Amino acid sequence: MSTTDTLYSARFDLPDLFEEGKDNRAKCRVYRAGALVAPTAGTVRITDNDNNVLVNANVSGIANNVAYYDLLEATIASSVRSAGWRIEWYLTMPDGIVHRFANDAALVLGRFYAPITEADIYQIDSKLDPSNPACIHSATDFADKIDAATVEIEGLLLEQDNRPNLILSPSAFRRPMLLLVRALIYEDFAGRLNEAYGALGEKLRKRFEGAWGAMTFEYDEDDDGQADDAGETRRGAARSIWLSSGGDDEGGGLL
Repeated sequence: MSTTDTLYSARFDLPDLFEEGKDNRAKCRVYRAGALVAPTAGTVRITDNDNNVLVNANVSGIANNVAYYDLLEATIASSVRSAGWRIEWYLTMPDGIVHRFANDAALVLGRFYAPITEADIYQIDSKLDPSNPACIHSATDFADKIDAATVEIEGLLLEQDNRPNLILSPSAFRRPMLLLVRALIYEDFAGRLNEAYGALGEKLRKRFEGAWGAMTFEYDEDDDGQADDAGETRRGAARSIWLSSGGDDEGGGLL
């Protein structure tokens, strides 16, 4: 890339996770000035953890301005589950230049899915329920906040060398995720509706930090589909308990 090339951004929230036993679709979302920019053509290269080239082909297609590649089950049928994979996109963008966008990847048994939905949020915070006459907002759902919390939590896990796809007790994440989703909601409200919601958002985030530091879960270190030590030991989400301001903000029940 030269200094005259357009500086695009490729949006990769997390590593690409390819699930064994099924077809997988990988996407490369490219942005400029806050808008998706469609490539005119492109190729994809996928390598495993031993740097074996599994795919070197044209993109499968471009839909809604996003290039995608369909990785077929047959292509990865003989591969072993592992991290350390790589996916590289060589996309011809509207500036006429081929840009390389790369992301880390892994072959996994299954993905991590959020253990909560809007019903869980409304159960403990009825003023967020759109069906409640006393609802304090006009949103129809909070899918974007649940998605954002899921990405944030997976990122925190990866920072502590805990691969989300190896977690065998996702229900352990229910309380921290409820706190984090609500923190994100009220932090957003503070900017859009009333800055007074900022104090509640801050309190919820501190409580999330306390819940995160205290949480443990079953983990599949050797990736054999079974909990380590037959479930006799549990792994912590954080190597050390995060500091909070004390009092209500540490532990305790949900607001």
